[in-house]
Amino acid sequence: MGARATTGRFGAAFSALTVVAAAAFSASDAPTLKGRFLGGVDAGVWLGVVGDDGEGANWSHVEGNHFEVPLPPGQQARLVAIAKDRVPLVVPVPLGAQDRRAELRLVAGIALDGTVNSEDGRPLRDVNIRAVPSDAVTLEGLGRAGYAVSLRETRIELPLTGSDSIEVPPSARPTWKTNREGAFRVGGLETGRHYVEATAEGYVPVLLKDVAIRDEAANRLDLVLFKAFFVTGHVVDHQGVPVARAEVRADWVQPSEARHRVGGDVVQRQVRRRTTGRTGDDGSFRLGPFEGGPNVEVFTTSEDLGSSRRRVLAPYDGLVLQLRRHVVRGRVVDAVTGD
Repeated sequence: MGARATTGRFGAAFSALTVVAAAAFSASDAPTLKGRFLGGVDAGVWLGVVGDDGEGANWSHVEGNHFEVPLPPGQQARLVAIAKDRVPLVVPVPLGAQDRRAELRLVAGIALDGTVNSEDGRPLRDVNIRAVPSDAVTLEGLGRAGYAVSLRETRIELPLTGSDSIEVPPSARPTWKTNREGAFRVGGLETGRHYVEATAEGYVPVLLKDVAIRDEAANRLDLVLFKAFFVTGHVVDHQGVPVARAEVRADWVQPSEARHRVGGDVVQRQVRRRTTGRTGDDGSFRLGPFEGGPNVEVFTTSEDLGSSRRRVLAPYDGLVLQLRRHVVRGRVVDAVTGD
């Protein structure tokens, strides 16, 4: 039997799924799905098997063109395939056969070309590029109060059928790198809005939202990365004793500049950001990276020792956060009687 499959919010990707019944088997045998990828996939494929029990997927990485994955016994399963420069694919696996065989074709989709340069115009090599459809990023994944975090840390969900979805683990999310000329090509995209992130050691990461991918025109994105600055300091208690392993958080608004364009569109670059860390054994911390000059709110709290909050301009060295108890006093009255 054959089936056609679509990828929901990720768009349509079609594949013929051929299921062949095997010879007789004992009840103790575990069902499997065997198959091959048509057309070849250079960087391997992440395969996730999703049962109907709602307990998530079992993921495995497959090198080469042939695969074999176990299936949940007695359940309607769905096979999820994610590969670099290919559109994600979701295929239902019918019940009723012990040994199933499949032939899957992952389509190339649309490409996004671009470059990454430093602020002085130098091409940047080995910059990590990530691209995710905007509607695959959950609201919870963006962080509390709208603070955006790295796409590596953000919860990404792939739609299945109806309202069902499955989380894609960070290991299964493709990453691209720029070459020595600072150029990159991201493949396997579909039309729609995307988050695009560029990160490199020593530079402030760029996280863009609403990058439009169109199939009727060339898609291009030219980025500029700025030198990174940091905020360093110590966390101490009310007596000045260093506090180890305390969580420290920094919130800031990344400056908005019309430096990034996709085709003829200027992409919004202003975004609320957040980074977190923990103090070392000597109470020291290092937060960043930031562009030079942003107003950064640094906050730390301890259930036992209190909290501390300061605003500084990055770069900043020697910030001391002293944990203190803060008390709010007042009274509650009835709005009508005043009692």
